[in-house]
Amino acid sequence: MILSGTGSDGTLGVKAIKEAGGLVLAQEMATAEYGSMPEQAIRSDVVDQVLAPEAIPEVLVRFANHNYICGDAASPQWETNHHRLSVRSEVDESAVRV
Repeated sequence: MILSGTGSDGTLGVKAIKEAGGLVLAQEMATAEYGSMPEQAIRSDVVDQVLAPEAIPEVLVRFANHNYICGDAASPQWETNHHRLSVRSEVDESAVRV
């Protein structure tokens, strides 16, 4: 995920994630306090979706639940990360519950 920030160093990371078959999300530039980092990632042409921050948790949940993903959505680490995303994005956790 590329969120609000400055610079273009996140672009190398998103390219590596994409090459490994990962999902690449970027924050909509209009919603970012600093749009430089999301803009550079979007221009790299490897971003799968450009979203408002409040839409990101739902997309991550759908991705994590995909049959090709090996992770365990019931794991303590998943729950911790899911909670952090919900709190930071101010999205009701129950709305995107696995």
